[in-house]
Amino acid sequence: MSRVYAAADCAAETIMGHLPRSLDVLDYFSLTPPTAGPGALQRYRLKGCDHPHFNWQVVKRVAMIWDSPDLQKWGHCLWSNMLPSQIAFIVILARVFKVTHLVECGRMGGMPLTHYAHFGLNVTSFELNPIPWVKDALAALVPAVRQIDGDCVKGIPAYIEEVTRADPTARIAIVLDGPKGYGVISVANTLAEKAVFVAIDDQSPAMLRLKGNHNVQPRWPYVYEGSAQWNAWVPTENMYAALATGEAMTPTTPSGRQKAGARVKGFRGGADLLPYQHQRKGSYVQQMVMLGGRWRWV
Repeated sequence: MSRVYAAADCAAETIMGHLPRSLDVLDYFSLTPPTAGPGALQRYRLKGCDHPHFNWQVVKRVAMIWDSPDLQKWGHCLWSNMLPSQIAFIVILARVFKVTHLVECGRMGGMPLTHYAHFGLNVTSFELNPIPWVKDALAALVPAVRQIDGDCVKGIPAYIEEVTRADPTARIAIVLDGPKGYGVISVANTLAEKAVFVAIDDQSPAMLRLKGNHNVQPRWPYVYEGSAQWNAWVPTENMYAALATGEAMTPTTPSGRQKAGARVKGFRGGADLLPYQHQRKGSYVQQMVMLGGRWRWV
């Protein structure tokens, strides 16, 4: 395992050392490395979002979802399960490697797609269990984003073939925000062959040791959240602190509830959740970004 971390540290030193300041990206996400500002909350969840809850029938997995209590008054609801700092890193890395197309696997709340599109990427999103009001919001707010309902693991190879056949110079990045936990590294290794990089959410080097992963190693060098190099950029606890400050500055929800007292009943008898509180240091699952078969500097 020490060799895995050593290889990751070497890649991180190289990649993080080449990150440009990209002030427009940092300003957009309210980031001033190594800190973040409360304005980042607006890139994490639209102000029209309320009513956090679970709905197995809609998403077919244990995940908190949101909706808008009044579309005419408050507007659409989109949210992100990825932190603004994670999305900013993907955007900046896409610039470094001159990515032209980004394909996302796992749409859920849809918010990251608006950011990728804002910075000029040609964006496609796969979702096995799409949320109807998220699809409607994206169609209204970022109509250029292509939404495909279906299995991304099966769909992405065909998508890559379609894009590269139309434009052999296309450079594609993949964001895996759907497949989780066991087996995702194997999926990433397969899909990354013709990609510039693959961002794998909710994954860390420590998870490679889990029995269900069969110790499958990333095929290419990678950077991971929580590493010394990442923490020298924007430590995750600083990102959570900024979101917490943002919540405190807007203490009520669109429907008038106090955020401080809001609770969501745990899924199937689990512990109640506090949807407007943000995790503390050491309690989060990290993100990995692995270079792909076409990662070369250009």
